[in-house]
Amino acid sequence: MRRIFGFFVIVSALAWPGLVLGQEYTFGKEGNSNNAYAGASSGNGGKTGFYLAPRFLDSLTNTGEVDGSGGRASRTRNTVGGAIAAGYYLHNVDSRIPLRAEIEYAARSDVRASWDSGPGMRKFNALYNVQTLQANVYWDIDTGTAFKPFVGGGLGLSFIYADYKVDGTHSYSDSTTGFAWNAGAGIAYDINESLTVDLAYRFAGYGHAEAGRGESTTKNYMTANEFLLGLRLNF
Repeated sequence: MRRIFGFFVIVSALAWPGLVLGQEYTFGKEGNSNNAYAGASSGNGGKTGFYLAPRFLDSLTNTGEVDGSGGRASRTRNTVGGAIAAGYYLHNVDSRIPLRAEIEYAARSDVRASWDSGPGMRKFNALYNVQTLQANVYWDIDTGTAFKPFVGGGLGLSFIYADYKVDGTHSYSDSTTGFAWNAGAGIAYDINESLTVDLAYRFAGYGHAEAGRGESTTKNYMTANEFLLGLRLNF
């Protein structure tokens, strides 16, 4: 948590000069019905089309039904984390293409869950840590203002560490790499040519967490409802 917080403090400090000194947009200038605001997402204003986006992430993570342990019901836990994405506005190549593409890495705090099976039964504890690396594509909807809704999704890899303990004594753990995906929507606001802030929601499939051997293998499919607050630094 301290590293995640420190990361965003550093990014905010770097972005502040651009926020204060960045060029302000003048709406309706020179009779342009779409205003003089070209927007970072259009690739105008001499921009290269590339951007870097640190993001704060709040995730309602669902463990899925845990098999191999008596078919234990799913648990939902709140976690926080951070993400960093590097992307490119395809508007910069052709203004008729309202898309942007990016590579995003995200890390999240641990998910902890436990199950009590009743008197005389064993207590089962689980810990998960999920990281993802995904390629995302978004469709930016031009409203003629600084506000731009967007929809999109992504595909990639998940890296899940799972640790299971039974009665606090017997334990087994493993790391798995699987298929991850997400789909969602959000709203962006272009502060100036250099800075864009966005708020988004997405549903994510992390893939399977798995640990153990043979008949004692425990496996479950993890999903999440994720909320993201990000800052795009446009170059």
